[in-house]
Amino acid sequence: MDRPLPCRLDKFLRDAIGASRADVTRLLAEGRVAIQAEGATTHPADPSTLVFPDDLVTVDGRPVTATPGTLVAALHKPLGVVSTTHDPLGHPTLAPWLEPLGPRAFAVGRLDADTSGLLLLTDDGDLAYMLLRPHHHVDKTYHLQVVGPVAEDDPRLLLLRDGVMLHGGPARARALDVIESGPHVSLIALAIDEGRRHQVRHMARVAGFDLLALERVRVGPIALGPLPVGALRVLAPAEYDALWHAVGGRDVVRQAQRDALHARVASAAATGHPHARLARWLAETP
Repeated sequence: MDRPLPCRLDKFLRDAIGASRADVTRLLAEGRVAIQAEGATTHPADPSTLVFPDDLVTVDGRPVTATPGTLVAALHKPLGVVSTTHDPLGHPTLAPWLEPLGPRAFAVGRLDADTSGLLLLTDDGDLAYMLLRPHHHVDKTYHLQVVGPVAEDDPRLLLLRDGVMLHGGPARARALDVIESGPHVSLIALAIDEGRRHQVRHMARVAGFDLLALERVRVGPIALGPLPVGALRVLAPAEYDALWHAVGGRDVVRQAQRDALHARVASAAATGHPHARLARWLAETP
């Protein structure tokens, strides 16, 4: 098994105690986090402080250990639920579904309150990061209910296939099918590999569709299937592995993390404040 890589303190605390960014900021400001490393104890103030595999991290004097996440669950998110754990306006949140999964669980991306369907919940930050990167081309498929009939040669579909211009650049459908065309309402399946805010809604509007309802039905190899609205199911090990396979495997993450550490060494050296410990660790660890 590969030796763990040094990681940022904020990521370490998320993997150890499920700390959010706000939690990390508060814990550091209150001096409740300490790192024992190379014979010295420090109370870091910077969440980007590196934690090495041999370091001892304590919170309120109690040692904490970061363990990789291993859980992914599929939620059929209902309409009206916002993809956060707290909403100042009082809208229903994901808290009732996340709490049973443990303090480290969070949503992989977001679905708008007025969009229903498949939302993945996980405690695996590395997998979530990879699933959300568009260059891994993990398709997300949506069902769009639109006003009026839609023929296979509808020029609006051609627009979506060729790409429409949105704020932030062009966007196109990676797959597009007419599931059902009726005189008053039609159903279209559209797949994208990005996750820009309200992207599918904006694409439909720019193409000229009058959108009635939007539901996400697939993320990569995981389909919503017959999961009832509001229901949650933990993915089987084979499904979890399939998600990792869809993003290129765990070695891709590890190499990206090593590249980031090498870049950090180079950046530190360029500023005249070399990170000797990290440079030494990378030289000694394959």
